[in-house]
Amino acid sequence: MSPNDRNAVIDHMFDYQKGERDLKKGDITPYVPLEVIREDRILFLSNGRNLSVKLASAEDFFAFISGAVNAINIPSWSIFMRWNAVNVGLEAGTLVMSQEGKSYMLAIAEPKKAEDFSADKSASQAS
Repeated sequence: MSPNDRNAVIDHMFDYQKGERDLKKGDITPYVPLEVIREDRILFLSNGRNLSVKLASAEDFFAFISGAVNAINIPSWSIFMRWNAVNVGLEAGTLVMSQEGKSYMLAIAEPKKAEDFSADKSASQAS
């Protein structure tokens, strides 16, 4: 997908100053183009209802997004603030997106389980 692809929902932003041939995986950042939010194609689940990122009340959007990013509860969330919060969550890996028909669903990413080394520890202590 290219940054100008209107059908791209999750795209990648590159640091073009480094030169495309020198890009490493760490130089690629996932993001959602602003047009996708303006077109009202991204939803999230809140209290059993699918709500639009664009049209949800400030309270509903804050309740959802604060589970993924550090956010301040403000009375009004502009579309640009919502767009930025979604992209920060995607970049941090705290938000995930899946396609559902012509829309896309945002969700809080499952926390990764910490590895349990207790079995290895008890085996080494038994020796």
